[in-house]
Amino acid sequence: MRCDNYCPRCGVPEETFTHAIFECPLALQVWALSSTLSSSQTFPISSIYVNMDYLFWRQNSIIEPEEDRDPYPWII
Repeated sequence: MRCDNYCPRCGVPEETFTHAIFECPLALQVWALSSTLSSSQTFPISSIYVNMDYLFWRQNSIIEPEEDRDPYPWII
């Protein structure tokens, strides 16, 4: 069975979970269009654990609870 590791969306030679969810240009566009606070520095660290920690714990302390719709599972 042949397995290609490149990202089919942007062509990066080695696609990782972090790249697919947080770093790929298409993923960044999705995050920018979501209700999630985002900027070019939203996911500055290439670690899935740090980024998930930000989404599920840290962001909830930044924005108003009534404005938090928890779209993360749907986006991911």
